[in-house]
Amino acid sequence: MNYSVKFATFHNNIVDAYEIAFPIKTVNEKVDDVSWFCEELRNRRSILELLNDMYRVYRTDHLGALVKDYKRENNRMIRNCIVLIIWEHW
Repeated sequence: MNYSVKFATFHNNIVDAYEIAFPIKTVNEKVDDVSWFCEELRNRRSILELLNDMYRVYRTDHLGALVKDYKRENNRMIRNCIVLIIWEHW
């Protein structure tokens, strides 16, 4: 056996071991069917992010209460949208 054949055998063994140790993962593509997430919810999310940022900077009780109430109202609105979508498809 010459050196090129030995090296090719060695290289193939390394590649095979690598492929066994680190198999290629198959990933399901994310479905972006979130038709319930409307423009109003996007705007509310932006406002909530702004309120959170303001609260992180200023840490006032009033801002904390405002963030808490807005978040609760936002979550309620999201749940209602999801329930409506489920009822429409059922």
